[in-house]
Amino acid sequence: MAKGQPIQPRAESTRTAILKAAEAVFAEKGFVGCRLGEIAERVNIRRPSIVYHFRDKRDLYDAVIEDLLGGLMARIKAALAGDQPLGTRLEAVLLAGVTYLGERPSLARIVLREVAEASPARNPVVMRHVTPIIAALQEAIRAGQRDGLLRPMDPIRFMFSTAGATVFLIAGTPVLAPESPFDPLDGQQLAAHKAEALQMMRRWLGTRRRRSARPGKTKLGPRREVKRAGQ
Repeated sequence: MAKGQPIQPRAESTRTAILKAAEAVFAEKGFVGCRLGEIAERVNIRRPSIVYHFRDKRDLYDAVIEDLLGGLMARIKAALAGDQPLGTRLEAVLLAGVTYLGERPSLARIVLREVAEASPARNPVVMRHVTPIIAALQEAIRAGQRDGLLRPMDPIRFMFSTAGATVFLIAGTPVLAPESPFDPLDGQQLAAHKAEALQMMRRWLGTRRRRSARPGKTKLGPRREVKRAGQ
């Protein structure tokens, strides 16, 4: 369909259905193994109808990636915005990311496929969408380090270690432990993972929250905590 041409409500709903079906098939079979005919069958339309909305399979794949990562970027921007303390906003980013992957687990599988199939001659399609996310988080972390609010460490190492824990949990568990009753997308399990990921994040960044004072122990004050975080 020509760019700039108004999309009618029925056509828009069909396009949305195509994207949803394509997201599932690309996650299951990858770009190479995906057939447009299978996507058309899931939407209950004819294959030529897909070409009305997307030029070819590559155009459809790019649209799926843009939809997936565009939604994630919107959540991250919203979490980073505002005047709350930086540590609180970074924790909101983590929680938003885990929640988003729980809602759209196909993103985890597609990202892992892209990384596995990357080569010096072929950059992952996700790179152009992920790069702005990485840049925004890296800038926020560096600013916090300059202000002495966060512990000195490599933001890239932190980001990929933290994100990787969630991505592999969601994408790897159904494949590597198919007989296990553990479901990473179960509400309680996802909540437990969020709590564990927050603990790991606070250790990385040096933003551990104060606990209630125990008998025989003195509660650390804010200045002591900031000094420790900057060590």
